[in-house]
Amino acid sequence: MSATSPARAGLAGLLAAALLGGCYKVPSPPPTGVSSFEVLVTHVTKAGTQTPVDVVKACVDRHGGIQGNVPEAERGTLACPYVISNTAVDFEVFVTARTAQRDEAGTLKQATDFNSPVALRSVPGDLALSYPYRWLQITEGSGHGVMRSSHLYAEMRVWAEDAPVELLYDGGTVIAGAPAEPEPPAKRSYATGSSRVIYFADPTLQSLQNVAGTTFSTLNSPLEQQFVKVGRAGVMDAGIGTPQDTLRQNCPGDPAHDGKPVQMVVTGLDCCGFFATDITACALPEDNSDANAQFRVAEPNGYYPGRFASLYVYNYSHPDDLNEGDLLWSIAGSVQEFTG
Repeated sequence: MSATSPARAGLAGLLAAALLGGCYKVPSPPPTGVSSFEVLVTHVTKAGTQTPVDVVKACVDRHGGIQGNVPEAERGTLACPYVISNTAVDFEVFVTARTAQRDEAGTLKQATDFNSPVALRSVPGDLALSYPYRWLQITEGSGHGVMRSSHLYAEMRVWAEDAPVELLYDGGTVIAGAPAEPEPPAKRSYATGSSRVIYFADPTLQSLQNVAGTTFSTLNSPLEQQFVKVGRAGVMDAGIGTPQDTLRQNCPGDPAHDGKPVQMVVTGLDCCGFFATDITACALPEDNSDANAQFRVAEPNGYYPGRFASLYVYNYSHPDDLNEGDLLWSIAGSVQEFTG
């Protein structure tokens, strides 16, 4: 055993005191620049017009059966979703850049020194192939513009991002017209922000087919090449129109099926998948307005004999534990048209 001398103990104490005296806190510099965006959508209209996008029949019925009677504040909510539109939709957007610093009320301060174009995003949805509808200019921390998008369904949001605007191409060549990027040494932060959820109708098999007018083609379906979910497993005692309710039909021209639960039945099986038919789908009024038709016999009742509410689900293999007559709660996958 060995004992520490008083001199060595004193030296150790001095070293410890010196080490303790060298420890001190270095405050972090306050964060600067934009940290996020506040995105507000004030109007949702049919592209190029001031006409609001239609909402589902159940909501219209609560307001006397007239689309124009539905308050704008109620449109696009869970209880009053927009219909799935065959054409593009305009969103009037106000964007405010926010810093990471808060004021006395706890609100993020506006980034008044932020001056830059920001990219817009539609999730889900496809932006119009025109630069003016794909970005907006932020000046002293705020900006206003119009985003145009299509292929909108279910829950969607408008996003703003401190990022370059996605370029458009024509035959491999960049189309001119994109906003200029900030000059160096300015850098993109890739900060983002989104609007509240804007509700559109949930897709049905009939809306996937979307036989428009006299074309008899599903190539113009607003859900072509989209990943969608059709149907919803509802709770037995859920109220009609609640999030726990089953998916229900929206049939403005067919009162007999309007509001009925979507019922997708397996109608056929083969080696690579199965066929499903929505047996409560809306009856569709016949359209005989095609001026190029040489001869056409109108249906006596004014409705198509079919409802365009069947789908083939390509599963790559024979589906297990599935039989003809089975009732499906939901189907999910990407929509692709093979035959037109």
